[in-house]
Amino acid sequence: VIVLLADAGVQPGLCVGHSVGELGSAFAAGVLSLRDALTVSYHRSQIQAKAAGTGGMLAVGLGKDEALRHLAPYSELVSLAAINSTSTVTLAGDVAALEKIAAELTGEGIFNKRLEVEIPYHSPLMDPLKPELAAALENVTPFAPQVPLYSTVSGEAVTEPSFGAAYWPENIREPVEFEKAIRGILEQGYTT
Repeated sequence: VIVLLADAGVQPGLCVGHSVGELGSAFAAGVLSLRDALTVSYHRSQIQAKAAGTGGMLAVGLGKDEALRHLAPYSELVSLAAINSTSTVTLAGDVAALEKIAAELTGEGIFNKRLEVEIPYHSPLMDPLKPELAAALENVTPFAPQVPLYSTVSGEAVTEPSFGAAYWPENIREPVEFEKAIRGILEQGYTT
């Protein structure tokens, strides 16, 4: 789609992606070549597939701080997977722990919904996969952005070539800082 839009003369004013969507934003911003974006996509998916069936994900109608309070007793097993807005997050990790959290939230009348996913993205179950992913991507060569770019690993603007082998293991493990990135984008004056 990115190549098709570029061929039609549509150029982004700023790029941001959510989780695996960072591959598209990195390519669109000129940070990764098409070959490197495909290389990251291939290895990221192949390596993460090793965690299939090991955990789950739960969408929750809470902000980050409240969600952290609820998952604190399970912090070895469950983590914030995504901070999508000031009032919605996703948790990921051990299924039994997520079920306990879901029961507590339901008891308090707080929205929660189990997500039908095969892989517990951005959870502690990604930790063992990080070294293999970094090694598989050692030849990926990132460039400085040609279009303004926000990282949803850090939630901040990207100014250096930082989407190489060390970045993607953090992309699969750290929470998606989407709300922080969007807030930063709005503060820079972007409205569309």
